[in-house]
Amino acid sequence: MSCIKKIALTDPLIDSVTPHNLISDSCEILKIDLLKVKLNELDFVSRYKLKINKKDKFHAIVAWFDCVFSATDKKIVLSTSPYNKATHWKHTIL
Repeated sequence: MSCIKKIALTDPLIDSVTPHNLISDSCEILKIDLLKVKLNELDFVSRYKLKINKKDKFHAIVAWFDCVFSATDKKIVLSTSPYNKATHWKHTIL
């Protein structure tokens, strides 16, 4: 598999992941307020820890996003999490 290593490490896969495929908890790595964010805040480094909950092989890190719309009385959450109903956004697999 060494012949595809360079491509695999630089080109994320966009696909759907189910909760069954996850072996760890999740954690927030960046929170952005779209009304206040500055350009330089989008270039970031984040320290995080994941707790492994299931004994299995580790193949990748899965990334997704949630959008919270809170300008009205009723907060609306658009989640692309594997724990929610699948969306056309899918997931980024690193």
